[in-house]
Amino acid sequence: MYSPKISEELIPDLYKIAKAKGVPMTKLANDIISDAIRDIKVETQIVRETTEVEKEVYLIQEEKNM
Repeated sequence: MYSPKISEELIPDLYKIAKAKGVPMTKLANDIISDAIRDIKVETQIVRETTEVEKEVYLIQEEKNM
């Protein structure tokens, strides 16, 4: 599984916020990321480039204005 590295310049702020909230930095980071992506819907499509080759393409679904 891919585990991206958090930018070094974000660590001091995350550390201070986590300490102030009394939670581990991993929980804080997970909560922040979960809130940020909650309403983003991703659609997966299979695309055939040739008869033998197919790949997955990920697209952000546009919100429909009512």
